[in-house]
Amino acid sequence: MRILTRKFICIIAAAAALVSCKQDDTLQYNNVTMGNVVDGTFTSDQGNIFNVVEKNCSGNLESMKRAIIACDVLKKVEGTDNIYDIRLNNMAEVLTKNAVTKDFADADKDLAVEDPITFDNIWISGGYLNLYAIFETKTLGSVKKHLVNLVLDEKESSAGKYVFTLRHNSFGESLMYESTGIALAGSYVSFPISELIKENSAEITIKCKWYKNAGDGWSKETQENSYNISYTKGGFEHAPASFKSKTSDNLN
Repeated sequence: MRILTRKFICIIAAAAALVSCKQDDTLQYNNVTMGNVVDGTFTSDQGNIFNVVEKNCSGNLESMKRAIIACDVLKKVEGTDNIYDIRLNNMAEVLTKNAVTKDFADADKDLAVEDPITFDNIWISGGYLNLYAIFETKTLGSVKKHLVNLVLDEKESSAGKYVFTLRHNSFGESLMYESTGIALAGSYVSFPISELIKENSAEITIKCKWYKNAGDGWSKETQENSYNISYTKGGFEHAPASFKSKTSDNLN
């Protein structure tokens, strides 16, 4: 019995060593990054090219123009500096829109609307201001397209300081117009801003209108919230690790 026990321990130890070696071959687990897809190839905002050699999720990355992905970085491709083989674990499409000026937005009846919208996980990478937009939509499978825009207020902005407003037109799918059948939805959005920022570094203020907290729910009253973020030309911030795979396609 004692001999069998020793053999069993040796087998377990050998198996553990094999697992450990396999894990060491993987460069990074649970890497979340955003980037662009060109001709079916994903290039992260950091400039790394990812080859999908394994896939553990549904969806078609090649059909997207910009995406956020969760992956395990398996290895660097031999003879390259920035090409990696990955195991793709999750993905979500990212809406990309150019920012507009306030004068332009105010002159368009659809862009001038400021229905409530807020955001989570805002960061700058690859010359884009990226965020996870949170807005309202009808619960019963609405396919209505909402408008979202990042609006630059040139009059409030000054050298090294830029003021933007995140605007939303829900086209009636909002607690402001409805009392029932409204639920929160979310989507990733990227706004290229590098051509708007003249300085190598700047401070950016993002404003948006959202509901006041009523304690036991939402109030129909709104308030303006703001968030400050630093910008450096060519700067890079990692995408937040809290990946949201279920995103709405209602934003336009």
